[in-house]
Amino acid sequence: MKLLSNALLMLMASASLNKGFCQTKEDTKELKIELLKLMDYSARFDSYKLSSEKDSKYIAKRDSVEKLYRAQIQKIKHGPRSSDYLSFLDVAIGRDSAFYSKNLGYNYFHVDVTLNIMRSALPTQLEYYKVVRYSLFEKDKDELLPLKDIPFLRHKSNIALPIMKLEQ
Repeated sequence: MKLLSNALLMLMASASLNKGFCQTKEDTKELKIELLKLMDYSARFDSYKLSSEKDSKYIAKRDSVEKLYRAQIQKIKHGPRSSDYLSFLDVAIGRDSAFYSKNLGYNYFHVDVTLNIMRSALPTQLEYYKVVRYSLFEKDKDELLPLKDIPFLRHKSNIALPIMKLEQ
């Protein structure tokens, strides 16, 4: 009996030291949703930024989405749960990396819809999580870095080039 209680105490102590281990499914789901929001805001901001350079009618939309994007970065990087995000990213990039490497199409930047880009050319969920960790926590930037500025994703930085224009 004493052996069993000691084993339970050790397991509980271990769980309290390892935040990634004791995050509930609900906590993990919430963190993933917030990281997906960041991806969405980043892609929309990038898109409106490009559009506003061509047409001034997109400036207000760009500014509105930029506020959401910057606020989401601050929430993840400096908010009360920033250590939870970092722990989640560490587990996702480490122990759970095989699971997240299978999910394709996690582009956090504007992709021209007139181009036929293979989904496999876009970052995976694992690569996206690495981008978030690298950009916000390792490089301490206040934005998600472009592919060309990320050493482990430079090989994907040419996806903006047309693979095949769609016929109209």
